[in-house]
Amino acid sequence: ALVSAGTFDRLGLAAGEHVEVFGDRGSTTLPVAVADLPDGVVWTPTTSGWSAPAGSVVRLAPKGAQA
Repeated sequence: ALVSAGTFDRLGLAAGEHVEVFGDRGSTTLPVAVADLPDGVVWTPTTSGWSAPAGSVVRLAPKGAQA
């Protein structure tokens, strides 16, 4: 999953950590990295076996945390 530096910091993430991505189609756990994205936006690869349709609202949480 790719997120902005602001989102990364707001969630208290550390390098190499995984996040859980929750959406209306279920959830998945992915490694997280910082990218040049607007705050509050998350990009997930379509090859991850799970993805929400573009523009969907999802929630992120550090792996094992409550979303």
